[in-house]
Amino acid sequence: MAEKMIQEKVMNSAEDKDWSYKDGVLRFRGKSYIGDQGEIKKKIIQAMHDSQLGGQSGEQASWGRAKILFYWPRMFRDFKEVIMQCDAYKRCKNDNFPYLGPFTALTRAKVFLESYHMDFIDGLPKSEGKEVIMLVVDRFTKVTHFYGLSYPYTATSVARVFMDNVYKLHGMPQVIVSDRDRIFISQFW
Repeated sequence: MAEKMIQEKVMNSAEDKDWSYKDGVLRFRGKSYIGDQGEIKKKIIQAMHDSQLGGQSGEQASWGRAKILFYWPRMFRDFKEVIMQCDAYKRCKNDNFPYLGPFTALTRAKVFLESYHMDFIDGLPKSEGKEVIMLVVDRFTKVTHFYGLSYPYTATSVARVFMDNVYKLHGMPQVIVSDRDRIFISQFW
């Protein structure tokens, strides 16, 4: 296949000055052309991404170094796909959102059952039709309650679970702390 492509490109080189064949290497605008060899592409991407010049740099910088020497169709897309799978890059890259200001600590709960923290644990395998855990923690004693929920859960269904279980046992708390999940910021609460 490569030989056929080389012949086509070189034969048409009179009309298309972008392609050349020299020293056994097919070139596009002076850059080494990499065909459908996925493994070679991946090695080039890894070499540019892991280079000592810009170690673990993003897709834009890695692609910028590579495009000087190499060419293949949809090159930037390939760089983006491979680099976004890099664990070290994901952990080290800069966040693209504005600084939100200093964090402030929550005041310490002083009385048993006065203040609860509520959150959800999701992404779990389904068990008895439930795939989300609603977590309710007393902030003073750290006594924790776990309740299974099914998708899609709503503010109403969460409130029903809270009232049937936590409120029934301990009464209504003065404070409920959450992470501003869509359920907790709805008008229902």
